[in-house]
Amino acid sequence: MNTNRTLRVVCWNIERGYKPQEIASYLRECNADVYLLYELDRGVKRTGGVDMYECIRQALQLEGQYIREFFEIESAWRKIIPWGGPGGGEIGNAIFSRHPIKNYRAESLPTREPLSYTKKTWLPELFQPRDGCRKAQIFEISVGKKPLTIISSHLEFWRTSWAHHRQQLESAIGSTASTRRIVAGDFNNTAGTLKAALTRAVSREVRQVRRWLTDNHLADPFKDSDVTAGRFGINAKIDWIANSDDLSVKKAQVLNTGLSDHACLVVDYRLQD
Repeated sequence: MNTNRTLRVVCWNIERGYKPQEIASYLRECNADVYLLYELDRGVKRTGGVDMYECIRQALQLEGQYIREFFEIESAWRKIIPWGGPGGGEIGNAIFSRHPIKNYRAESLPTREPLSYTKKTWLPELFQPRDGCRKAQIFEISVGKKPLTIISSHLEFWRTSWAHHRQQLESAIGSTASTRRIVAGDFNNTAGTLKAALTRAVSREVRQVRRWLTDNHLADPFKDSDVTAGRFGINAKIDWIANSDDLSVKKAQVLNTGLSDHACLVVDYRLQD
């Protein structure tokens, strides 16, 4: 006899963690099965030295994994151009799950020019010097008769294009043979957003991401016109949760919390045993 169950997945860039207790409480109230989180500060001066991974882990009381992407290097430039905020710690991404995390691994994504502070580099290290690279977190959970592979990535923002974003996405999903999967993250697909904002159209890179997902038999349940983040005054859809055809979406929500510059995406999947 078949039974239906629901799997709730949260995808959220928490913007470093300027409001740690409020963010942790909000995530607990989401009551999700899987949390995919990005931009967690750990010991960075700009967020008061908070350890966002531990703060959230204690609030959720779930099994989790954290991966560091960058060391935030202290520099006089951060005082002159404070957009990046004081450094002195690290920032990364995290996953949490109510289901046992199996076959977990973290993989570095292709980076054309590593983000590191040198005197010859002007942007973005001029105001946000740091060392590291983007990484994907890949793991499995058992839901229903087959394991579900989840791929969580924070793609590059600086000095990049759709060709580079596509390379990073293909690197992430190419490392797993599973076709029952969820691919999610902050894709930073900002190309064409200025023109789109002026013409009230969907940006070029949103359409490119959508085509890539379709070609890989993945579907994001949100509209291309949905706004998930603001970048320098330009609103855009840059956060995604895409699923393979064998997962049915019961409900999808874009939740603007005021706790981050990104909306919190919540998707309930209907699972059939």
